[in-house]
Amino acid sequence: MSSTAETINTQPATAIDSSWSLWLRQIAAIMRLDVKRNFLGKRAVLIYLMALMPIGLLSLMAILPVGHAWADFAEYPLRFSLIYNALILRTVVFFGCAWIFMNLFRGELVDRSLHYYFLSAVRREVLLAGNTFRVC
Repeated sequence: MSSTAETINTQPATAIDSSWSLWLRQIAAIMRLDVKRNFLGKRAVLIYLMALMPIGLLSLMAILPVGHAWADFAEYPLRFSLIYNALILRTVVFFGCAWIFMNLFRGELVDRSLHYYFLSAVRREVLLAGNTFRVC
C-alpha cells in the first residue's frame, strides 16, 4: 500500500456561478415546501371538493334525470346557465376565495413558516422569489 492519495484537479467555481446555483437551490427548496404544505395538506381538501362539486352535480343530473322535463334537450343550456350562475359563480368562487384567503393568514399564523424562514440563512430576495406563488 502506498501512502499517497489521488487528487483531482478541478476548475475553481466563480463566485457568480456558485451564488446563482445556491440561490436557485434555495428557491426550489422553499417552493417545494410551500407547494407541499398548501396544495397537498389537509387544508386543501375543501378547495378540491368545492371545485368538484359542480362537476358532480351536473354528472348526477345527467345520470339521474327526474321526470319527463329532462327529455327536452333544448332546455339543457338554460338549466346549465342557471346552475353556473347560482352555484359556480356565486357560491363556489366566493367561498373558495374566502377559504384560500383565510388559509393564507391562518396557515401562516399556525405554521409560523415566515418566522422560521427569517431565522434561516436565506437572503430576503431568495425568500421572496420562493414565496411568490403564495400571494398569487
